Amino acid sequence: MLKEDDSGHFTFSHEEDVYSLKIQDVTPEDSGTYTCKAKNDLGEDSTSASLTVKAELKEQEVTPEFSEKLEDIKDVEQGKAAEFRVKVKAFPDAEISWCKDDVLLKEDDSGHFTFSHEEDVHSLKIQDV
Repeated sequence: MLKEDDSGHFTFSHEEDVYSLKIQDVTPEDSGTYTCKAKNDLGEDSTSASLTVKAELKEQEVTPEFSEKLEDIKDVEQGKAAEFRVKVKAFPDAEISWCKDDVLLKEDDSGHFTFSHEEDVHSLKIQDV
């Protein structure tokens, strides 16, 4: 039997012949069958209803997929900068690495290669090509 508690999770009210049960901040544990019973000297009656609480959805896991792929950059003037960009969808977030001719690129103090990202867009900027 439910009882009103100090936390206010369950509250009961009635106005004239309308009785209410209010459940605050429902959780999956609140799922179940709720029954209201009415009883007096002449007899009793009851009514029931079910409550189903959906668990909070977690983001579905997704293998990395390029939604915007690398595009060729042609005819960049020597000494100028070039930038490659990709957009990757993945959950959990993917680790991104950049390679040139199968050699892993790393950022260094010279700033020749810089990596950046904003949300799911990742960039490789090459200075002084």
